[in-house]
Amino acid sequence: MAISSMWEKISDYVLIALCCLPYGFAVNQVLVPHAIVGGGLTGLCEVLYFTTDGFIPIWVSTLTLNGVFLLIAILTVGWQFCARTVYAVCCMTLWLKIIPVSIPPMIANPLLAIVVAALFQGVAMAEIFLHNSSTGGMDIIAMIINRYKHWPMGRILWCFDLVIISSAYWLPEVRSIRKVLLGLGFTLMSSIIIDSTTWLIKKIQAKSSI
Repeated sequence: MAISSMWEKISDYVLIALCCLPYGFAVNQVLVPHAIVGGGLTGLCEVLYFTTDGFIPIWVSTLTLNGVFLLIAILTVGWQFCARTVYAVCCMTLWLKIIPVSIPPMIANPLLAIVVAALFQGVAMAEIFLHNSSTGGMDIIAMIINRYKHWPMGRILWCFDLVIISSAYWLPEVRSIRKVLLGLGFTLMSSIIIDSTTWLIKKIQAKSSI
């Protein structure tokens, strides 16, 4: 029984590490090469990356800001929730460092690129959430706000995304309503895929347990 439980935990951590790969792919192979800013903390880190002409790598700002957010979460929510999130953040940061920024983009058509990236990232993120983890970032801040203000998580996250993606318009690399709309489209598609995948997996699990 103990061996089975240990193997289950190990497989969970391996799966989380693998599911962080599409996240790094979406950022370094799709969003950054096309100068499309996505939502959440990664979108904020993209803004910092473009503002400093690449001087601050996305993986550095992701790790630093997540560290600050996780410390706040530990103090307000507790360590138990954050344990797997710390691991997922480390895995995601590692992939963001390892996967090179593709110039020119791997997928030339930006619309096709964000659809493919949203599909892979959405499915992977759903798996991470179902294994009681998250990739940190604005999820942590939204969780803390929800805890004290009881505002819906989705609405909080969408407000963050809207502000971050809209602010990207003023970046010289972006400076395009089309790219802002692509960023919003990517974030919206990813969210829908996360919810749909989560619902589907839970339904399959419920049927198999009968």
